[in-house]
Amino acid sequence: MRNLPIWLAIGTLAGAGAARAQAVEVVVRADEPLRGVPTRFLGANFTSYGKSGTSPADFVPCCLGPLGQLARPLALWRTPGGVLGSFFHFLTGTYGDDPDGPPNGITLDGFVRAASEHRGELLHILNWNASDQELINLIDYANSPVPYPVDPNWTPSSYRQQDPAPRGYFPWLRQLRGRRQPIGLRYVTLGNEIWNSVTDRDVRCRHDAVCYGQKGAELARRLRAQDPNLQIGISILTLGQAANPAYRNPAVYAGWRAAGLHPDFVSDHAYFRCGYGPRNATQAEEMIRFADALGPAAQRTRAELVAAFPDCGRFIGMFVDEFGPQACGGGPEPFETFGPWAVAAVAHFYAAALHAGYAHASYYHFNGDPHNLDSAGYGLVNGESPGTVDASYYGLWFAARLLQDAVSEVPLLGLPAELRGVAVHAPGLLRILLVNASAATSPRLDIKVQGRKVLFATAIAYVADAQRGGLNNLFTRRSQVPQQPPAARAQDLRAVEVPPLSTVLLELDVAGAPAPPAPAAATGCAEEMISGPPQPEPQRPSLEPPPSGCSCRMAGQGGRGHELLLPALLVLWAGHRKRRRAVLP
Repeated sequence: MRNLPIWLAIGTLAGAGAARAQAVEVVVRADEPLRGVPTRFLGANFTSYGKSGTSPADFVPCCLGPLGQLARPLALWRTPGGVLGSFFHFLTGTYGDDPDGPPNGITLDGFVRAASEHRGELLHILNWNASDQELINLIDYANSPVPYPVDPNWTPSSYRQQDPAPRGYFPWLRQLRGRRQPIGLRYVTLGNEIWNSVTDRDVRCRHDAVCYGQKGAELARRLRAQDPNLQIGISILTLGQAANPAYRNPAVYAGWRAAGLHPDFVSDHAYFRCGYGPRNATQAEEMIRFADALGPAAQRTRAELVAAFPDCGRFIGMFVDEFGPQACGGGPEPFETFGPWAVAAVAHFYAAALHAGYAHASYYHFNGDPHNLDSAGYGLVNGESPGTVDASYYGLWFAARLLQDAVSEVPLLGLPAELRGVAVHAPGLLRILLVNASAATSPRLDIKVQGRKVLFATAIAYVADAQRGGLNNLFTRRSQVPQQPPAARAQDLRAVEVPPLSTVLLELDVAGAPAPPAPAAATGCAEEMISGPPQPEPQRPSLEPPPSGCSCRMAGQGGRGHELLLPALLVLWAGHRKRRRAVLP
């Protein structure tokens, strides 16, 4: 078997007999970091479709019980979830064209409350169809300190969420609603899917890329005047270009460059099966292999960013903040979400996004229907605590377990063509995620580790069988999916079996060996240097952190580029934080 030192190993499938006849040697180079694991890599969408509570005053996302099973907390909660971002009004929880319409969903406060309780922060979609003033007020409400003294004549109804108001009114209102300290909202995107003329809305630009770039830059300038440390992302279309061939990323970037600005990150979306074919082995394999597209897409996006922003294009963050099997064709269905291939498809997507250099990946969506426990969607979890999970949930579970305390990705060499895999190093542990994209073969691996001594190994597997379903045993109800994660068992690294359409996670005890540090993709013209596991930290008000360091030189502007600024900023930043990991927001 030829050596394939890349993540996306594509070729002719090996026969089942040949795969079992002789173990294929696979090598992990544990002391050669490829990239750091971004602090905010792991995420999911949380939507108002699934909510708990009796009114907007106490609405929060429903169905959160299984969050407690994830080994690594979700760092960013994308809210208010997909297309709802095109209708969301932050104070009232109104989802509609009229900000004064009747409240019907989770407010910004409800999302913040739930995310903070689960050690996450928001990646918030700004309603592109709302007025600039409403969006500026949202940032003021979230991030500004409460003034002193306040106007004694202010009342909760003095100004609406879309009205110009005296300085300090909206932070005062935030305090009145129970939160004195600023929320510290750092990550926002300008709209949801600006390119989507079928199921999304765009009253500003009618889905035109040139207009979106120009007006997006204008709005970003106003938002940054309100909060200079805000990280602003924009909607791009690389993975699914066929959805709107006329919407091209360089046309969006041109408006920003003309304004002398740049986005801090870009947000792409992707779904496994748009349209339905036979529920068979071919469809299951295609779901798992879908993430093969992430590598080429990331290369194209990065090349376009560098061309548009020569001084900082290689440091602008790349997010893929909506993905999943559930939003295309006729809606969610059991085949896409209840079988073992759903586990492999989701786990593969997160791992391939890490390998491709994305700073963040987010499944759409986590919380589903609190009242319909057995349905096939849309969320990973239906029903109140403890909730009922689908098989896709275990793809996220494997990704979180893979990345638990992970510091860096290390090379994984020699995988057979039908397998996808990634290896990461945490302090004292190596983890290897393997998924089999073939419904016919069952490769056996002989795993060698270079640069570390392995004391013991375990394996956790999700495979097609009577308990978990299969192509000849299709589950039709969510409750048929196992509701407890698979257990670990001892594993001989000389004979690692990866059954068809399965997901296998290996955990290797490497005698306390340190994980090699490495830079990781981040946002806003700055990488983060990862040298240890992510540490719990309270959300910081975005007006108070150190300088972001983003001073990219634009056409006709002076100043130094990122290459000269970063070393000095790292020193300043490390001194400010005094932590094991230096992070530039």
